[in-house]
Amino acid sequence: METLEENHVNTYLDSIQDETLKSFTREALMLYGDEEKFHEAEKVINVFEAMFTKMKQMNDQSRPVWVDVLRVAAYIHNLFYDGSLLSVFEARETLMPLAVKHGVPINGCAMIFQAVEGQLGEDMPVEACQVKGDSPNRLFAWAVWFVEEYNGVKVMPECRALQ
Repeated sequence: METLEENHVNTYLDSIQDETLKSFTREALMLYGDEEKFHEAEKVINVFEAMFTKMKQMNDQSRPVWVDVLRVAAYIHNLFYDGSLLSVFEARETLMPLAVKHGVPINGCAMIFQAVEGQLGEDMPVEACQVKGDSPNRLFAWAVWFVEEYNGVKVMPECRALQ
């Protein structure tokens, strides 16, 4: 995605407030992303931000930092996922050193990768990674489902927890 700077203005990425999150995300996209994955991530962000706005969790004047954390998760959630269980965790393995390089705090990294690893919702074979309740990560998983599974084809791991 060598043209990230030139072709993508006024994206959700541009308005991430924390510079460490923004620089980490930009480099991850430059190294591992492509146009299709970028646009898919923007659709996911559009859905969960609409959900958070409807729930009065954010508005044009106030956006909590955890929304930016979920934006980062959205941009990287599909960089490595190929339908295999191991690929769900590949973002953490591959991108953690990059996040540390950019100064993303460890607790921020944990939040980002937990969202990525929970993207399959109840279809996540690793029960500890299934998102529960009314958490932001649960809404993130629903947004991924609406964009990628409901409206398209998202391959699920064959070792599903609940068949």
